[in-house]
Amino acid sequence: MTITVNCKGLYTPGGDEDRDIAYLDVEYNDNVYDWLIYVPQGVNISEYIEESKPRIQAEIDRKELEWENLNPKTRVIVNTFDPEGNTVVEITKDEIVKPDYPDYYAKRRAEYPSYLIYIDGVVKNDDEQIQSYIDACVAVKNKYPKPQ
Repeated sequence: MTITVNCKGLYTPGGDEDRDIAYLDVEYNDNVYDWLIYVPQGVNISEYIEESKPRIQAEIDRKELEWENLNPKTRVIVNTFDPEGNTVVEITKDEIVKPDYPDYYAKRRAEYPSYLIYIDGVVKNDDEQIQSYIDACVAVKNKYPKPQ
């Protein structure tokens, strides 16, 4: 299947984020998806988007399969005031087949401990503090694994 990706716009979040967000129209499998990807600042955006096509295609394929295998395609909205009033609603395809935002990279960065803890441990020659920092980083990586 052919995939066509068109950039609709670019956003620079600022703050600690060192990447831009590219908003995309992705034409694939006779569908058009609203998508986004993070783009490192200072790169050629067109080239980066072109290089990202296989990853975007694989992500859409994985999420389409997840959608197809979802059974039932409903969820229960619990009414805490009246348990008899719970509502069953349909899970729409666009709730599953969408880009991950924020991505694992941003989630990790938000939860990593400060590198100053590590530096402090090195300066103090405190192996326990250094290992604690490393363990905390590994826990965050395990919580938000890199997509395959």
